[in-house]
Amino acid sequence: MPKNSLKAGSPIIGVWSTASRPATTTRAAGTESSTGNFIQVSRLGMPLVNEVVIPVGQKDKWNGSIPSADGQFLSYVTDPEVPKLLQLVYGIQAPATPRNDLVQVS
Repeated sequence: MPKNSLKAGSPIIGVWSTASRPATTTRAAGTESSTGNFIQVSRLGMPLVNEVVIPVGQKDKWNGSIPSADGQFLSYVTDPEVPKLLQLVYGIQAPATPRNDLVQVS
């Protein structure tokens, strides 16, 4: 990263990456072929957001999106699913919501 791209006094370097694959993969005994335009299937930058905050039913949408569109996922950040599941399964008290403390780190 060029030094002049860094902001003085900020500990945050905003970097994210994506993984893409051809739109269609066909498999037959001993063969595999891929066709079509490449589509984004994964993204990283704050990986625990995907693993812990985004619910299972929204992971494909998250992985296909870009950081500038992250506002659509705000409700999952402020009211994450995992603490509720831990409370149900293990009886561990989930923190009160909204989790505005998580907004800064996601």
